Amino acid sequence: PPLEIDDLAAIVEYVKRLPYVDASRVGLCGNSHAGGMILRAGAQGLDVRAAIVSEPDASEFLGLKEEYFAVDEPLFRTVESAAPYHDKKTAMERLRGIKLPMFFLNRDRDELQGLFETAYEWAREAGKTVEHATYDHPVHGYIVRVQRDEKGVYHPDEIQLKAIQQALDFFAKYMGPSGGGLLLGQGSPPGFGNPRPDNRRQHKRPGGQ
Repeated sequence: PPLEIDDLAAIVEYVKRLPYVDASRVGLCGNSHAGGMILRAGAQGLDVRAAIVSEPDASEFLGLKEEYFAVDEPLFRTVESAAPYHDKKTAMERLRGIKLPMFFLNRDRDELQGLFETAYEWAREAGKTVEHATYDHPVHGYIVRVQRDEKGVYHPDEIQLKAIQQALDFFAKYMGPSGGGLLLGQGSPPGFGNPRPDNRRQHKRPGGQ
């Protein structure tokens, strides 16, 4: 709904005005419905440096007719299964309005994987700056829904650790300080994915190799 997009834009502008925030280096990470909001807001000119679009609900963005999506369990597991129901002309017009780099982080066996992958493929076709990864994980929203114990310590699994590191590398590439990337564990909540010192590795930005 438009109100949600307006809310997102207002939050971004508020954050940019905070005295301790570099307004030129604000990014977003949105999963599911929030990922779809980033796509729609981006098409309307949302001004952020970069965004992670995780398993985005792209049904509205892609012009999917509501009657095909508003069912108890919509199934669009493949690009091919979703193709007959999209409005590509409308979607491509919306994509042309997006200026920010996006990292599509999808999930192999999600019921809506066909929508996630279509959004990525069409963004690439439209010439947008996009990166992509998809994993076989049981949790929808695995990039943000990380299990933690009774003490509040996070316990990401192997796939989550890899995906989160890719997300950090993406943000470092497009909005990080010059000279390198981020390591999982730097700036993370206590106990979240802190690797042993002997396992730490340096990540260089492309062009700095």
